[in-house]
Amino acid sequence: MGQFPKLCIAAHLMLAISAYAQTTANQTWSEFESLLSGLTVAQSPADLPKYFELPEGWVRGLRTIKAKAATRKGELAACLSLRAQARTNDRDKAMKAYANLMATRNQLTPEKFAAMEKDLRQTIEAAGATGVGGRTWEFGGIQYGDELSIEVRYNKFTCDGEALAAVHTHPPPAPALPSDSDLAHFLSKKGQRASLVVAEKGMCIAVKTKLADGVPPLRARVLHTVYTNGLSLNRVRSGKDTDDDDFAPAVAAAAEATGMGLYCGDIGARLTRISAVDINKQDDLFYLAAKGLEIARYWAFEQGRAAQSSGSGGSSIDYPYAPTLDPRFVTYLRARFGSDIEPALTRGVSPFDFYASLLTLEAEKISFGGGLNGITAPDFRDDIAKPFLSTACTVDGRDFLCSVRRVGYDTTTGTTKTIDFRAFYRSADRSWYLVDVRDGELRLVDDDPTDRYEGGCEYSNMRCRPNGPGTLKVKGEGVTWRVQYSSEGYTKTGKVTE
Repeated sequence: MGQFPKLCIAAHLMLAISAYAQTTANQTWSEFESLLSGLTVAQSPADLPKYFELPEGWVRGLRTIKAKAATRKGELAACLSLRAQARTNDRDKAMKAYANLMATRNQLTPEKFAAMEKDLRQTIEAAGATGVGGRTWEFGGIQYGDELSIEVRYNKFTCDGEALAAVHTHPPPAPALPSDSDLAHFLSKKGQRASLVVAEKGMCIAVKTKLADGVPPLRARVLHTVYTNGLSLNRVRSGKDTDDDDFAPAVAAAAEATGMGLYCGDIGARLTRISAVDINKQDDLFYLAAKGLEIARYWAFEQGRAAQSSGSGGSSIDYPYAPTLDPRFVTYLRARFGSDIEPALTRGVSPFDFYASLLTLEAEKISFGGGLNGITAPDFRDDIAKPFLSTACTVDGRDFLCSVRRVGYDTTTGTTKTIDFRAFYRSADRSWYLVDVRDGELRLVDDDPTDRYEGGCEYSNMRCRPNGPGTLKVKGEGVTWRVQYSSEGYTKTGKVTE
């Protein structure tokens, strides 16, 4: 899983010919140009400016790619670069050498490039901050991809070499916020200083600092998922639904935690630094999110990729779909991950960090997508034509509902549609149910304040309803009955001996 052959709404393809360019001669570097070129690298996100301005050569290209994106389905992308023009003095020679180094850096080892880049930067800085030769901010040729992704070509055309940044578009109604895969892919590109996203309602740019060096790309995917899911869970608990645009502070938190800063705004305008959200890391709904991840994994991979209405083989789910780190769930995790899960079970680990640890372990085993409200399994961007499992929590009046659903994607409207539910939790009475497979047959566990049913079920109107033999525990009586369900209801066939 360490590679990212497709990016959620991300692509980095290199063309040598520039479509849009701006040449600036005999001017000092602005703070923003220095950061974009790599002449200046901020130590940490705290050292980045409060706002960001882009070179006009890039701005013109961004306006063009946005206009083209509005006329077609599918993602667009381009590489952004800088060419420095030399004159005769030592500083300009160093600038030319620096430009040549940037153009050939993909041919060097990371260690050698870092050493050469540092020496040249010191030479340029020692020659003084004024008298800069001409420089051209170039916007590469526009590339075209699929509806929700662009295939990254790891051969002739990439955004390695002379490109300092890459831009891609997000189709409506998606916001311009970088996705989990966007941030991860950006971290994997050692020489790129910035990653830009253009959408119908604006644009965002992520900028690296020195703290981003060496951060595993997977870490960005995981933290993007945990922070955005966490913001959604915190707001749902407060009775507030969350629009896509509201997730900017959560994406900013993930960016900062991996050594980057996030700016958003309109193309050509001053971009505003997005402040990181303060997540309640002790919210026990992270435990419910973790269970949702495992139930989605179970149906997506153990019981067949499309989560068919029936299945055979595999294990079963033996823990409640409730926001607790209960003994049964711990037993399940130890059986699945062995000693690797133990650090996450250590006393004092927050529910936030527990969820992050579980996502990290699963990312090494399965394909999943980090959505804003939950996860998808498999990653729905892998093949949008096929159903997938999705986790989410939503507001329901003064209460909230959480679920694991089987979902289909409508390519015409760009929206998802629920096919059926595999697990469900209601905060009002803490009732829950989940579906798994036992001995090749669908099994339902339905637990509410009055009784608990466990037995066969059959899908009708998106829900697996009791059908066939099972047991019914009447909690007020403290009695468990053997029952036989049909469309007419149930009949008791005997009492279970406790």
